[in-house]
Amino acid sequence: MSGSFYENETFWFSFFVPERNIGAWIYTGVRQNAGITHGGMWMWDDTGVELGSCPSTRISPR
Repeated sequence: MSGSFYENETFWFSFFVPERNIGAWIYTGVRQNAGITHGGMWMWDDTGVELGSCPSTRISPR
């Protein structure tokens, strides 16, 4: 690890459940030199094609 304040280690995972028409992406990151972590999770099914049309939408800027 370098001493850079902006160094970022990221991890990306995805999974799908075809028999239930569900998919998901999970993204996480660590900025160890800054002392923070970040991430997000996105899940969808076949009932919506845009964020606003999905049954449950929660966006958190933290």
